[in-house]
Amino acid sequence: FNATLQGYLDQMSIVTNGLEVGLKVLDRQKVLLLKSIQETYEKIDPLELLSLPAKYCVQQYHDELPYNQIVKANIESCITSARNYANSMISSANTYYSYLKSYYTNIFNPNLNACAKSNSNPSLNYTLCVTSVVSIITE
Repeated sequence: FNATLQGYLDQMSIVTNGLEVGLKVLDRQKVLLLKSIQETYEKIDPLELLSLPAKYCVQQYHDELPYNQIVKANIESCITSARNYANSMISSANTYYSYLKSYYTNIFNPNLNACAKSNSNPSLNYTLCVTSVVSIITE
């Protein structure tokens, strides 16, 4: 049962690390996107100075470009929501793990030990006792 519990901890750790890596990737993508938006502004702003038609085109389409602050806020909001959701999932899993570990430690193992003490020789009574203990956990 200890191996099973350790397996659950390992799986939760894998999920936690995977989620954290995914959030770091989103953060890096945010930085790249914001840099790209900034570069776009730096390239089109001087075009306004070339001529009146160029100025007209830039002004006409300028509003369609995303604003860095809005994009940054939206992505950061998304990352925060994802992190909160991930923390909630992991917290729930940790709660179930704690209940399961407590059950194994405080109820299941002591009951198995009691079976072994009361039925020192392997016998049908020992088998029935262990079956009873196991059936309680599966109900």
